[in-house]
Amino acid sequence: MRLVTVSFFLVAAIGAVLFLLVWFLTNNMDAAKGVAACAVAALPTVSSALEKSEAKESSLPDKKMAIRSIEGFSISFPAVVAIGAVIGVAILNLGSFFGGVLVAAVRALGTNETMSAAEQGRLFPIVGLANLPILVVGSYLLGKWVSWRCAKKGILAVVLMAFLIAIINRTFDAITLTKEEWQALFHGSEKDFTGMATAIIPQFTIILIPGLFGYWRGCRQRTNKYMDYLLSALPEETRNSIVDLAFDEVTRVVDARRAKAKMTAG
Repeated sequence: MRLVTVSFFLVAAIGAVLFLLVWFLTNNMDAAKGVAACAVAALPTVSSALEKSEAKESSLPDKKMAIRSIEGFSISFPAVVAIGAVIGVAILNLGSFFGGVLVAAVRALGTNETMSAAEQGRLFPIVGLANLPILVVGSYLLGKWVSWRCAKKGILAVVLMAFLIAIINRTFDAITLTKEEWQALFHGSEKDFTGMATAIIPQFTIILIPGLFGYWRGCRQRTNKYMDYLLSALPEETRNSIVDLAFDEVTRVVDARRAKAKMTAG
């Protein structure tokens, strides 16, 4: 958990620097958010790299033992939900690279008298479609990460995480979009409780379904991820020896099962 916290502050700092740099160079808020989101979305990769580095250093004679058990490899339920929500919001903002360009174009064309409000309204849903593939793939990968790092109540963590991501994102939309842009994006709904619910529920569903699928797939890989972390502390020769021992054990078990099946059949 300590290295996950360190990773969080590290990617947050990098994201803030990238945000300010891109905003200063381009004066484009959406592009700046997209670049910063890339750093924040990389949190699982960064934390995994730091954990493996710490485990490898622990194998040195003069270093403190810091290799965690499979229980210690897990992250607490509240932390998984909170960190997952932050990563999820970052994944949504990755679409700013594509949708942001279109929004800027729509706003610029809005001053053109030849472009009607209806024509502008038809363009805004394309922003959501541009974000959809990133959102689906990102939610799937996020669900896998939850299954690897959350030992208990993982499904509930995915549900709460999806709900928080949708609420945070739509609240930000309600604050930043004009009334006309909101109505164009959400089919004429108002910025009230009903309008917010209409906007939140579909996005919650889109995040939840691939997230649960990713969680289901990731549960099968949880032991593999821990073994990958554990083996990173060992030299290559020792890792190869462990793989050979595992192969011999699997071969022995398979041969025993086949022999038992033949005896039963006979």
